[in-house]
Amino acid sequence: MVPESEFFGVVHEKGELADLVSTFWAAVFLLSDRFRDALEQHQLSGWGTVPVSITGLASVKTLWLLTVSGTCGRLYGVDGDPVPGVRVGNFLDPAQWDGSDLFVAENHNAIFVTPRCADILQAIGLANLELRQEGLEPLIRR
Repeated sequence: MVPESEFFGVVHEKGELADLVSTFWAAVFLLSDRFRDALEQHQLSGWGTVPVSITGLASVKTLWLLTVSGTCGRLYGVDGDPVPGVRVGNFLDPAQWDGSDLFVAENHNAIFVTPRCADILQAIGLANLELRQEGLEPLIRR
């Protein structure tokens, strides 16, 4: 049973709803039941969902607002805090990562996932999901 929604959305774009729906806000995404079930069934950590009732379709549909609670501290490098002498790459401090499968950096709007999480999501073949391998590395300060 789906809990009663406190949030409501309206479809303004034509087309089919996919497993991952962008909301035109940075890093705010809605998930299908299929996507949410995959996260739950594989016991992936660092996420939650809130039901959203979507109108503007043939019938009201419930999607899930993705919340990411996993953290990894700050991102350093090209897309994060500058590091003297570093011109290529992004870096995390492994000591600041909480070990979650889905996580965000304090100073960046991307959602990061572990290789295990990426493998699971890619194997399922979710629609409208693009994963990009970044190869984040621990920062070695000299």
